[in-house]
Amino acid sequence: MSKPIECEKLCNENQKYKYEIVEMREKILQLEEQIKTNEKIIWKNCEHVWEYDTTTGQYERNRYYCKKCKLWRNFSMY
Repeated sequence: MSKPIECEKLCNENQKYKYEIVEMREKILQLEEQIKTNEKIIWKNCEHVWEYDTTTGQYERNRYYCKKCKLWRNFSMY
């Protein structure tokens, strides 16, 4: 008789985990949107000091980043 109870408990536990995952995904999406909004504001207001990134490959689109705000020198990203 303990097996059906154990299965029910595990099913309930899994459902709880699924709800938590959905909530966390929603939180991640909200935070990503906030980062995007912040980056747009930073891009417009920072007095950028561009520095070449020596770790990028020769075919990378973005080779410079701002030493102050750490954004890449590509306005279309923001």
